[in-house]
Amino acid sequence: MPQEIPDFEERKLATSELREFAELIDVQAMIGHLTDGRSHVRINAARALGVKGAEASAAVPTLGLLLRDSVPAVRRDVAISLGRIGKDAVGAAAYLVSALGDSDADVASEVFDTVAALGAAACDALLAGLDAGEEQHGRRVAELVARLPGAVELLCEAFRSPAVNVQVNAALGLGLLGGAKVGAGMALLLGARTGGDARTREAVRTALELLKDDAPAAPTASTVDGFEDRLLTAAQLDQQAAKVTAVGVDGFAVCLQDGRDLVRANAATALGALGVPAVAHIGSLGALLRDDSSRVRLAAAAAIDRLGDAAVVQAAKDLVGALRSADPAVAEACAKVLAAKKTRVLGALIRGLETDDETHGRRILTLLNVLPDASEVLVDAFASPAVNVQVNAAMGLGMLGPERVGKGRKALEGARTGGFAQTRDAVFKALAVLDGPKATGPSAIDVPGFETQVLGSEAFASAAGLRVEDLAAYTQDGRAPVRANAATALGTLGAAARGMVQTLGALLRDDDTAVRIAAARALDKLGDEAVREAVAALVGALRGDAEVAKVCAGILAARKVRVLAGLVRGLETDDETHARRILELVCALPDAGEVLVDAFASPAENVQVNAAMGLGMLGQKRAGAAGRKALEGARTGGFARTRDAVFKALAALDQTP
Repeated sequence: MPQEIPDFEERKLATSELREFAELIDVQAMIGHLTDGRSHVRINAARALGVKGAEASAAVPTLGLLLRDSVPAVRRDVAISLGRIGKDAVGAAAYLVSALGDSDADVASEVFDTVAALGAAACDALLAGLDAGEEQHGRRVAELVARLPGAVELLCEAFRSPAVNVQVNAALGLGLLGGAKVGAGMALLLGARTGGDARTREAVRTALELLKDDAPAAPTASTVDGFEDRLLTAAQLDQQAAKVTAVGVDGFAVCLQDGRDLVRANAATALGALGVPAVAHIGSLGALLRDDSSRVRLAAAAAIDRLGDAAVVQAAKDLVGALRSADPAVAEACAKVLAAKKTRVLGALIRGLETDDETHGRRILTLLNVLPDASEVLVDAFASPAVNVQVNAAMGLGMLGPERVGKGRKALEGARTGGFAQTRDAVFKALAVLDGPKATGPSAIDVPGFETQVLGSEAFASAAGLRVEDLAAYTQDGRAPVRANAATALGTLGAAARGMVQTLGALLRDDDTAVRIAAARALDKLGDEAVREAVAALVGALRGDAEVAKVCAGILAARKVRVLAGLVRGLETDDETHARRILELVCALPDAGEVLVDAFASPAENVQVNAAMGLGMLGQKRAGAAGRKALEGARTGGFARTRDAVFKALAALDQTP
């Protein structure tokens, strides 16, 4: 059936395109396509079911499951399709409510609209969904419950649940009803301002603020001069101590979720100014250390510092995490806060070594290494089974230097073999730091003109003491003659340079023509196996400069079928000159017709086009009946470029016996 809908399996189709084929859309077939491994096919199937509307009700369970797809675009179109199916989509209500917590905002928005359209039919699923632990998820569920008939009674009953998540979200739902509609919910909220779970009490205070004249939460924060207009310092807020105190901890805590980074930063600074009572919101301040805005993260770090030792210890994990910040000022601010508390935050620092970010790890180690017993701490950490901790602990031991590393040296030396490859690499680096710098750079090549002019292979024939590692370093020199000479010299070393094939292959992409030619000739001298290993680079070098291409073509032609696979793979090119050079090599083979017919069967458009061109180049006799048949069978359908190449090839066959 997809064949009856053009491009169904090739690209993502618009809903308007699918409507043109509404009568051809088979619901059961589309349900099958929802499990296809290609995301665009799943999207097309979901959109097609949406086009069928209520007729696609049988697909609802499968669509519901697809709301968990790994691709956000698929989840979004599934939500839209369920909305178009209408009331019958209630069978997927539980999946939809779960998807209200989707991490992708567009997906969550489409799911919200679909559930809203279901109305009371989704009541049971929505009430169950109030047990959502993630804030945005719970808020969306609560907002939808607040729209249901009898919302006050439903939310009041839910608020009496023993589950804290349900209490929190039900309280928020009552707040969203507004003062005119909350009714009996107001008394329920007022009675829950004390006692119970701390999260519930905070949610109750937020709801009551929402109900206060139906105004936004914490309206009095704006009474602090400049709070919503400019970034305030701690000193400026201290000058308005009376106003700050009047707003209170809860008033500023609500502002930590404001959409404006200026307001979030000022709220964090204000909480720091309020002192001990604000420690209750240390979790929210810690979360701000992951804020998108640098000034918010800086304000949060300063506020946590001002709240004292207990606050820093509670937020230590977040402070250590913020050392990863791309903004050096944020990382420095957090480092100063942590450094002042030393061993009180040691646990968080050690746990923070479970990071694969080298800069992050180094910043943590800088704090650990000031401790008098840093070596002992890092040796213990190095014994961790976690590879990232091992790597960072090794790096830290190296940073201590030979005078302070102590028993750390023995730990490093004992880990030079076995274990994780990453750990061994870190161990050798740490030992190298401890042992100090060694001789660096390659040895000079004692061949006249090596660094000034391009030399032939004869210049190195009698050269003594040439080392592969020295020449390997010179292949990366900034001077083209040096790179070319290094390649040529490697070619004269024979088997000793066998491990440099990939390096020589990379030089075939060098900006300088002489370097590319030298690399190609070196590979030729290293023998058939080296050419086979670097065949992709040699075939790639057929593109561009004609002189380079001529050298590479001669090398490839000498290996014939040994490089055939690389030549065929090279037909995946949209450069006609490049393709023709490859085809000239392929066409020189005795079974070129068979090779090109097989290549023409490739699903890749460029390969099809170039294989067709190659069959035309062979002529009628060498292309044979199989070649003509393959071309004639492709005159219709398929890619437009392929069809064009086919007609040109057939014309060439008709003109060439």
